[in-house]
Amino acid sequence: MQVSAWLQNMGEDQAWNYMKNLDKNIAHYTHSGSKPCVQAGMGEVAIGISMAVRGAKLINQGAPLAVITPKGIGWESEAVGLVKESDAAKRVVDWSVSKSANELYVESYPVVAHKAVTGNVNNYPEVQGAMARWTLVRWGRNELRFLKLGLRNLMLSLNQNPNRLV
Repeated sequence: MQVSAWLQNMGEDQAWNYMKNLDKNIAHYTHSGSKPCVQAGMGEVAIGISMAVRGAKLINQGAPLAVITPKGIGWESEAVGLVKESDAAKRVVDWSVSKSANELYVESYPVVAHKAVTGNVNNYPEVQGAMARWTLVRWGRNELRFLKLGLRNLMLSLNQNPNRLV
């Protein structure tokens, strides 16, 4: 989602150039969105581009981290839907959008969909003001093209140092 936020807010040329320059400072790429934060918390790397929820959780567990949220951070929206309708599936979906479910979600995520539910997650940065302005529709329409370009750029970078993918 961060890549999409950069592409939509900076414009494609500037965003790809930014990522090309950022790549020069990336020690390695991981298969996990939380691993960079975990590695920073363990002192294995100085900085990890990761998810705020993981950073807050690690700080709450005593990790020596600071979660920094620059303006224009990417975000995602959790969703639920029915593939095959059944009474049990309907009950799960109904519960997942209920106030009681959102009261559980807000223990980890300070921004939830239910308007009657608010919360404060310890050590979670203020993110609403920093969230990128972008649309899921634009990302969806361009996702395959963006992914192909991003994969091409990543592969070119990794060809120079294939050990950077962990």
